[in-house]
Amino acid sequence: MTPAHRDTLALAERFFAAMEDQDREAMAELFAPDATITIPLSLDGSPNPLGVFRGRREAMSYVDTVLTNFERTVMLDKTFTVSEDAGTVFIQAKGDLVTRGTRQPYRNVYVFRIDVRDGRIAAIWEYGNPITFANLNLAGAPASPATATAE
Repeated sequence: MTPAHRDTLALAERFFAAMEDQDREAMAELFAPDATITIPLSLDGSPNPLGVFRGRREAMSYVDTVLTNFERTVMLDKTFTVSEDAGTVFIQAKGDLVTRGTRQPYRNVYVFRIDVRDGRIAAIWEYGNPITFANLNLAGAPASPATATAE
């Protein structure tokens, strides 16, 4: 593994550690100013993404939604794979989240793609099972794209 591969891997590991610690400031520091977060799988089966968040402010708005809705944001069994060019890392994980308020477990399966540029996160794609998400009950109300994401 080259130094570039180690740096990319370390950045992804820092991101997930900050998410699990619910350390908003640490997460914000990892994003490039023009970073994006895309949730490509829709609830209706269409090819349109569930949510796209452009720029650090919107990306952090999505992060804030996650931190607001979940008191526990742990990913288990993480497997990291760094691309040959060290510009991308893929993470396969099992979510072990607990909703704030209802304290219900939320267990989804995920694949994340994190693109790195100049030592910062340039883009994240979050692939999770949309059926599991659709069945999520936040604060007693059925989940919808409006309660979890915004475009």
